[in-house]
Amino acid sequence: MFANLVIDEEIKEAEKPPPVLYTLRRNSIAFQVVSLMFPDRSQGIEEGGKSADWLDFVSAMDTLGFRAEHGGGSGFTFKGEIMLSTSPSKRQKRSIGIHRPHPSTEMGLVLLQKLGRRCNRRFGWQRASFAVTDGGIAENV
Repeated sequence: MFANLVIDEEIKEAEKPPPVLYTLRRNSIAFQVVSLMFPDRSQGIEEGGKSADWLDFVSAMDTLGFRAEHGGGSGFTFKGEIMLSTSPSKRQKRSIGIHRPHPSTEMGLVLLQKLGRRCNRRFGWQRASFAVTDGGIAENV
């Protein structure tokens, strides 16, 4: 009987939606980049042709609380105090290393989704971690 109670609690925890960590304006660069990093699977698989420029990606990461530090060559470390799904009530210091694409600065859909999976593993971010507003100023929840 105790085992069933534990299993029921685990199922309830798994069904809870993740906390919203950031609220982004629908027309912002950050929303566009995050939408490519964390695609809505219910809308089907995105076809090629969607991409973001490296500077747009850096701007989006800045909006989420990171600062880019050039480490030499094409390597950049994004450091900052960000919101994590494990502790949505306070910011925590985190970093992630990313190589700038070259010679072109375009980041294709595959690369952006790969970075989205990395952010999911490191920070617990997923599409539901980002809320959207149509107006006003983007804010961190």
